[in-house]
Amino acid sequence: MSATAHAASPSSSSASSGGGHAIPSHLNSPWRPYQLWQRRVYPNQVWIFVGTALGLLVIFNIIHHHRVRSRKNALLRNLNVPTEKAEPTGNNTASWRRLPRAVETGFKIAAFRWTIPYGRTYVLSLAEVFFTVGYLAALLIWSFINSHGAQQPFWSQRTGAIAYKQFMLLPLLAGKNNIITLLTGLSYEKINIMHRAIARTLFILILLHTFQKVESFSRANLTQERYYTGVMGTVAFGAIFLTSLRPARSNAFELFLIIHIILVAVFLAGMYFHQPEDSLYVWLFVGFWLFDRASRVLRMIFVNRGESASRSATITAISQDSIQLVLPNRQIKWNAGQHVFLILPTVSNIPFEAHPFTIANIPERDQRGNKSSETDLVFYIRAMDGFTRKLYEYAQAHNGGTVPALVDGPYGVPPPIHSFTTVILIAGGSGVSFTVPLLLDIVSAARRQKTPVKRVVFVWSVKNYEDLGWASEVLTMVNQTLTPTLSLDLRIHVTRASGLVPSLESEKQATDPMSPMSPISEKGLDSPIKGSRTDVMISTIEDGSTQGGHSMSKVVKTGHGSLKTRIGRPDLSAIIQEEIQASSGPVSVNACGPSRMTTAVRHALTGGAAGPSAAMHGG
Repeated sequence: MSATAHAASPSSSSASSGGGHAIPSHLNSPWRPYQLWQRRVYPNQVWIFVGTALGLLVIFNIIHHHRVRSRKNALLRNLNVPTEKAEPTGNNTASWRRLPRAVETGFKIAAFRWTIPYGRTYVLSLAEVFFTVGYLAALLIWSFINSHGAQQPFWSQRTGAIAYKQFMLLPLLAGKNNIITLLTGLSYEKINIMHRAIARTLFILILLHTFQKVESFSRANLTQERYYTGVMGTVAFGAIFLTSLRPARSNAFELFLIIHIILVAVFLAGMYFHQPEDSLYVWLFVGFWLFDRASRVLRMIFVNRGESASRSATITAISQDSIQLVLPNRQIKWNAGQHVFLILPTVSNIPFEAHPFTIANIPERDQRGNKSSETDLVFYIRAMDGFTRKLYEYAQAHNGGTVPALVDGPYGVPPPIHSFTTVILIAGGSGVSFTVPLLLDIVSAARRQKTPVKRVVFVWSVKNYEDLGWASEVLTMVNQTLTPTLSLDLRIHVTRASGLVPSLESEKQATDPMSPMSPISEKGLDSPIKGSRTDVMISTIEDGSTQGGHSMSKVVKTGHGSLKTRIGRPDLSAIIQEEIQASSGPVSVNACGPSRMTTAVRHALTGGAAGPSAAMHGG
């Protein structure tokens, strides 16, 4: 990784100096000053390239926020205008004035909706692929340009110099509290993809820098500090690469995290002593990492301050595989759809192990509509394996009891749903914990006339009726308390349609202290949602309609009314296309669920009423 270390090349001829030591011929080459200039200047040019790219993202973010705010204000001015059904997309004549909008639509489709499979269950958008390939291409170009036929003396040290000065990007892109998220508006989850892409690209440069010296590895050379520290750094980074692959991260994340931190420390130590004259970049790396950690600690102290009750949670097993976690009196403000990291020392394997969970309720508000600075946090967690399974077992053993709990957050960049007239919320299984808060936020804002949303289509697909749980109670209540300005279309799909949700006696429901809707009925929709038990009665109803991918429906009766469910998978493409065509304004589509579902949503938004042709025709 040295930008100035000079090792003998096996292919280089040698000349003897007056002292009798062999000097590599490339050190006496007339090109030597030019090579040193390249090592000094090209890494800085790479940073200019990276800075320009980040600057463009900042500009795009500013433009995006301005457009969202302008669109919301324009729609709010027309809030009381009756909704009229729009003409079907494609009936209007194409106009060149709509060309910019059509180009923008095409760009969004190509960049964010076209995907490439990555592994068995993941996909990468073309924007992510373009970033990875573009960054790799840029670094390789600056590594080999003007190397006179890729001669080793030109590029061998230059690759190390470029990689060395790019390492400081990694903690910026890995931290949850970083300036890049603040300036670009990209969530840390998306930035973490950039972190992995840059790390793998730099690993390629490290290998190029190291392998050209392999033949010069001798016992004498390996006793030199620059040799053995370079090898130490390369081996550590290689181990980081291998242990960071998805199978290792997914199957043993806690172990991966510990190993990751240890290996990074070894790597930094190697880099520091390998190139001490450029140690500033190592200290910047450490500084960015410490900034993220210090920010998280200070935020946790602020959010969890107060009485001892503010550092505990009430845990309840509410079904055969679901848990309700209520954290009272937290000093936190958040937006619907955001998540936090929960630390439960008595449940986790590692005392300060943190796990992300979406907040299932929305912030309480005062009479003026301002968010309360102190409120409860409610979570509904489905037991899978690992930590959530241990949490469920703990809930069974201490049902209704308390557990020490700390909160770090909030995090995430929720969609700007309040700048659209129609919002489509699509969830699969436990993904409903993301879409329910968005729905509650829209209903709450509609009551205060603070949103232009006039129609919400809520699509939720579950495997069995047992999976309806707490959310069915919330949806039933919301459907009965809508304002006249807001239309809600609930489409609950049960794909396997087997089994019934356990029925509870109505008297028990009325006196249950954890009744789901009692806080809302007393305080309104801005209060936390507690409880999730559902009084259910199901009857079968034949439905001649086939829209949405169903031919039969059932009515689920809860303690607060009935909820119609549909048997079979939803036809997401048909639902999305129909709503876009029928809407009189912009449409927001938000999905959370299995990768197959989100891929289907992306595909539905690549053509038809959502395509460039429709935009050209005024759709």
